[in-house]
Amino acid sequence: MDSAISSGIQAVRLGSVGLAMSDIYGGNAMQLTFFLLADLLAGTPVLPTASAQSLWLGALGAVVTACFIFGLLARREKKMLGLGPDSLVVLLTYIGGVVLLTYVPG
Repeated sequence: MDSAISSGIQAVRLGSVGLAMSDIYGGNAMQLTFFLLADLLAGTPVLPTASAQSLWLGALGAVVTACFIFGLLARREKKMLGLGPDSLVVLLTYIGGVVLLTYVPG
C-alpha cells in the first residue's frame, strides 16, 4: 500500500494525474483478482468466510472508488481547501468509514 501512495504522490508532483489515477484503479482491480485466486486455491468461495470488518473495508473501498470515478466524470474546477469536491467527499467518506469501523463487530 505504501508504494501505491508514494507512486501516486510522485505522479501528481510530475503533473501526471492520469498516471496517479490509473495506479489507484489498477491496484483496486488487481486486488479483485486475488479473490479469484483465493477461491481457486481454497476450492470454495472465500468471501462468505470474511469477517464483518473485512467486508466493511471492502465496501468502503468500493464507495471511495465510486466517488473518484464520479469526480473524473464530473470534472468540477471549483476547489475548497485546495481540493476538488470529489476529493473532499472521498476524504470525509474514508475518515467516517474508519471511525465507524470501530463499531463493526469482530
